[in-house]
Amino acid sequence: MNLPYQFNPYMLSMLVSAGFAGTLCLYVWRYRTAPGALPFVVLLLTSMLWGIASALELAATDPSIAIFWAKMQAVPQVVVGTAAFCFTLDYVGFGKWLNRTSLILLAIPPLILALLILTNDAPSLVWTRVWFDRYVHLSRGPAILAAASYVMVLSLLALGVWTMLLFRWRLHRWLVGGIFLVMVTVRIANLLDLLNLNPIAPLNLTILAIDLSCLVYFIALYRFQFFDVTPIARATALEQTTEGMMVLDRQNRIAELNPAVQMILGVSLRHALGQEAKRVLSAWPNLVERLDTPTPTQVEIQAGAEPIQYYNAHLLPLVSPRGFQLGRLLLFHDISELKRAHLRLVEQQRVMATLAERERLARELHDTLVQATASIRMQAETTNQLLTQGETAAVRTNLGRIADAAQEMHLDLREYLFGMPAPLATDQSFFVALRNYLAQFEQRWMIPTQLRVPAELEQRGLGTMVEAQILRIVQEALSNVRKHASAHHVEVIFEREAMQVQLIIQDDGRGFDPAQLAVPNARGFGTRSMRERAQAIGGRFEMQSPPGKGTRVIVNIPGDK
Repeated sequence: MNLPYQFNPYMLSMLVSAGFAGTLCLYVWRYRTAPGALPFVVLLLTSMLWGIASALELAATDPSIAIFWAKMQAVPQVVVGTAAFCFTLDYVGFGKWLNRTSLILLAIPPLILALLILTNDAPSLVWTRVWFDRYVHLSRGPAILAAASYVMVLSLLALGVWTMLLFRWRLHRWLVGGIFLVMVTVRIANLLDLLNLNPIAPLNLTILAIDLSCLVYFIALYRFQFFDVTPIARATALEQTTEGMMVLDRQNRIAELNPAVQMILGVSLRHALGQEAKRVLSAWPNLVERLDTPTPTQVEIQAGAEPIQYYNAHLLPLVSPRGFQLGRLLLFHDISELKRAHLRLVEQQRVMATLAERERLARELHDTLVQATASIRMQAETTNQLLTQGETAAVRTNLGRIADAAQEMHLDLREYLFGMPAPLATDQSFFVALRNYLAQFEQRWMIPTQLRVPAELEQRGLGTMVEAQILRIVQEALSNVRKHASAHHVEVIFEREAMQVQLIIQDDGRGFDPAQLAVPNARGFGTRSMRERAQAIGGRFEMQSPPGKGTRVIVNIPGDK
């Protein structure tokens, strides 16, 4: 009994090809929602069926069966070429072109070819001659040549798209180049089959070329997660994002940067790649000095002329899954609008604080002047009476007191109005203004002063409203030191404690009895002013002054103020 099929060593390679394509098809099906995945599944599935048909042709012992399977392989060739074209368009981001109309148009040629083959081959239109001498031989007619030309046009278009991607995607350019080469190899193999120049007949050269392409796709899938994030999408995101991105290698050389960074830095990709980051980023020394920081860090930088652009530069380590340091990622986040809004808010707060300060200053001056002028008036009336009585010595004493009171009032006015240039109306930072005032105080009154403040707090600041009140509290406290303490040394200390900032102003003077605060004198008015200012910023005021052991003014300020 003659069986229609028998084992043929040549069929093994075709079956292996079919199995490889089928296995890859099952794996890709997991990513069917990714761009390009479904056309790729069709390509692999058709390649698998093509390999099975070729194996059945080689195993057939009946010439009519072998010729049937040989003819049926014409349709998969067209379907594979069409699917490869659709895969390319969808994968690189042109999937919008694959609408219902275009897909129907692309499906028409393989359907026509299938109908011609199934309807008795349309004599002389599909094949001009068919014969069998151990293996099937086919002379292709106009329909086959037209279908082959159609596939060749689609292949050239696909190769053009991959060529574009080859020059645009630098991250794994060699991988794109590999895909480009295997597509060229498949087309060359198919052309040799069409011209009956197959050097390994009866094996199907095109199927073996497709095996080679499947091997490349296998590497792309398992090594580079081909369908997880498509390269064109990654490249497009990198190029179109407004966030600047720069990749540094382990030697802090520039390995990659997107157009946004090129615009920020004013450099071109050609001149920046391979350069040392320190050289390219030399305009921002505060950023350069942190390039070797092993942990994530952030630096605010400015770039460009008017209007100045502000960026948060985030430096992040790039670590492999095994824990190896690969390099660093530098991200530039544009905060210009946020920064300008913040500056506008600060300016508004500055104006409001200035107005509030003027109002408070007017009240304090009123209290002080009322008290001082009342004292001078009383001294003048007493002097007038003494003069009437002819007590010249007492008159001279009272006149001295009036002069001292007028001089004290003059000094108080100078301190209030000109003693400390508040940063509300200048570009000085709070702690710079405070240091300048302390230096002037020490030079004028010969009382050594010292400022202690944590570097982090000095850099961060306290906020416009808080700083305005703290400056005046310090001024009032030092005025009391000058008038009453007989101190040899003064310290102004800022401490950061949990959720608050503590200000301590302490001297080594003679101190005083807190009961004296109940008496309406200058010290009482000053203490009340400091307490009110502390309360205005949500703080707590305290004064410690054991007689003979100096005075400590303590202001606790909430940290979120």
